[in-house]
Amino acid sequence: MGIYTFLFRAVKIYFANGSLHGLRFIAEEGRHWSERLLWMSLCILSWIGSTLLIMASWDAFQNNAVSFVVETTYLHVNTSFPSVSVCEEDNMIRIYEAAQELFGDDHDCNLDEVLKEITYFKGTAYYIKEFCLTGDLDCPKANFSDLSDMVRSPCQETFIRCAWRGVEFDCCEHFKPTETEIGKCFTLSMENERSRKKKNLPYINLISNRKTPLGSLSLELNISCKSSYKYSYSACVVECRRKEQLRICNCTSHLMPNSRREERCDINGILCLNNNYGNLSVQKTKWGKKDGLICDCLPGCNDPEYSIITVGSSFIAENQTNMEINLDRLPSERYKRNVVRGRLDLVVSMGGAAGLFVGASLLSFVEIFYFFIFRSRENSTANSNESDKFQPKVEVVTVTSSSKIMNRNSVNYPAKIINLYNPQIKKLNFPKIGKLHTSEFLP
Repeated sequence: MGIYTFLFRAVKIYFANGSLHGLRFIAEEGRHWSERLLWMSLCILSWIGSTLLIMASWDAFQNNAVSFVVETTYLHVNTSFPSVSVCEEDNMIRIYEAAQELFGDDHDCNLDEVLKEITYFKGTAYYIKEFCLTGDLDCPKANFSDLSDMVRSPCQETFIRCAWRGVEFDCCEHFKPTETEIGKCFTLSMENERSRKKKNLPYINLISNRKTPLGSLSLELNISCKSSYKYSYSACVVECRRKEQLRICNCTSHLMPNSRREERCDINGILCLNNNYGNLSVQKTKWGKKDGLICDCLPGCNDPEYSIITVGSSFIAENQTNMEINLDRLPSERYKRNVVRGRLDLVVSMGGAAGLFVGASLLSFVEIFYFFIFRSRENSTANSNESDKFQPKVEVVTVTSSSKIMNRNSVNYPAKIINLYNPQIKKLNFPKIGKLHTSEFLP
């Protein structure tokens, strides 16, 4: 049996016996061609409609699984002060001192810029690329994280004064060293204060509500710094950037948190990060065509959003910063995310579309494999056995001849008689009695 014949028979058997609606009217015997054409058209339209609904359900699950609702009754809730990280951004005095210690008093001033790029590395390395590869300067080749720790100011030299709602507190007791992708920073966070409270240590209550004054943090610093909020989403992005640096350059920035010492870049790795700055510095969407970082980072379950209303600055003194961060008002509304399409909803919607249009279920698709693999083989074997019963058979029988040629003796000779076997009477249909010629006998 040919493969096309087998497939045609298998499809016909499935259409006639399957559970999907409408297919049996196409395969039934005795149907007019116009009737078959009608049911074939209806089945195709039903399958198209089912497919469109299933695709719409999948698209809604992927892109519109969450709904946002605005609640204006968000009044009697505690509001935590944002985590604040103080990161040294520049300190040329300490760079000059470290350069004299490393390279001597009579050194090229470009080495100061090289040391600055290493200490406050932000993804680009102009001086390293221009002066270190040509051999003009004897630049450091590795151990950049040690150089950064040596140059950056310790906590005692960073802070002058700290106050919460006008009450001063010990800065270095509450601002804890934190590794970030721009270097070691000092962070004041609600998490650290809760930990101090559990240990019965003096802590700062960073909660604001309608019974307490608004949060206000005042800082006086000895350095030029950056203040940045620390969120769990940001930690996810940092980890994503670390993995991408490893993938592209086989090393990470020496300032990257959670990186092992053997993973940190030497001078060649720093130049690789510099050359791929566009792919590592900013994020982009999966379908975006510009250079950028693709990170699948989800927001936290409870994420406060802080908007900067006003920022004022004035010159005080070189390498000194006075900073005050205040909550302008308590929140009056809340955006609540609700999951409206989960995995169960996806299964239900897809199953409903398939059942409505074509009467399909999960077992209907299992049934397809069953018919094509097992039932078709069984029917093929049964048809083959049935046809074998009506094949002509060769039987050897004994006939008796009393011809004179046979020495006038009654001798038994075997002869071959071909006839159709009749299964109803279980015997051969012999021809009428007649003469048998010698050419018909077996030798």
